[in-house]
Amino acid sequence: MKQGLPGVPTWQEYIKQVPSGSTIGIDPTVINAREAKELEKDLSSRGSKLIYTDNLVDRIRSKSPSRPREPIKTHSLQYAGQSVESKLKSLCQSLKGKSMVISRLDEIAWLLNLRGSDIHCCPVFFSYCVVTPTETLLYLQSPETLSDAVKAHLKENNIILKLYNAITHDLSSYSSSIFSIDPEGTNMSIIKALGSNEIHWETSPIQLSKAVKNEAEMSGMIDCHKRDAVALCKHFAWLSDRLCMGEKVWEYEAVEQLDSMRQLDPLYVGPSFDTIAASGPNGAIVHYAQASDVIDPSQIYLCDSGAHYLNGTTDITRTWLFQGEPSSFQKQAFTRVLQAHISVDQAVFPQGTTGEDQNS
Repeated sequence: MKQGLPGVPTWQEYIKQVPSGSTIGIDPTVINAREAKELEKDLSSRGSKLIYTDNLVDRIRSKSPSRPREPIKTHSLQYAGQSVESKLKSLCQSLKGKSMVISRLDEIAWLLNLRGSDIHCCPVFFSYCVVTPTETLLYLQSPETLSDAVKAHLKENNIILKLYNAITHDLSSYSSSIFSIDPEGTNMSIIKALGSNEIHWETSPIQLSKAVKNEAEMSGMIDCHKRDAVALCKHFAWLSDRLCMGEKVWEYEAVEQLDSMRQLDPLYVGPSFDTIAASGPNGAIVHYAQASDVIDPSQIYLCDSGAHYLNGTTDITRTWLFQGEPSSFQKQAFTRVLQAHISVDQAVFPQGTTGEDQNS
């Protein structure tokens, strides 16, 4: 079976089909609290139960891959627009005396004005963070390897450093505390460790705070797109010249050349996702990643690319026809897309309309 194909159940649907009286074991670190609670309820209604155990695959593998431990850097107030002290104060006010375990890596990076690169194309680092009314604790894999600048940053903001693997042990030492927990962003190992502490299931207030951009963030977003536009113009000029001169250019060469243009900017950090450089029919392949064909200048070329800069992140898509005339179908398709953009731009949405509503 391959999940996602027509007629193939999700793993959750498949588990619900087990015979009554079954016991299903799962590693609590790989399932969030909402999914786990729903699965517990569904299995219980069928006379079965869900139990939490260590990862059985890890038991039998001779060597488990280690998590990346890339350097962590401070994110300048110039680009963040709000200090760590201010963010923590606002968070504690939202929590109203409760404590909070933060598991989402993007939330931790935003809250503490830190950046990393432990996950491909994402400026985050493996960590947990616990915020109580009296202290803030940051759990890292190798806190002893932090640079002096990061250590000073954390000390200035009274952040206590702890070892990553100590999170569940430390949480089990709390008693009679009230924790605000986001069920979508917290795995079940955290819930199990909290034991009998009172849990309030709530959307993370950090998600809401992070969604409202301050002046520095909005200014940075505009500026980083200008910087990226310069790199893109240089890249497409290079690509157009080479193709029009009859030179052979491979898709992977275009990817590398675009990245080299971005690297000329002092604020460039890295790609925000792997660039899609697709010639002709390759452009119809969702998330095409091979980049193994020669670019045909007489067919539509698709470039879907993005970049992280210190002051913002971009994600652009461009289509080019370097030689010849577009067909009537291509003209019609592009006109329809333009009309859709104009229609959305002129639309007035009722108050309370969400992005999800618009996508539907």
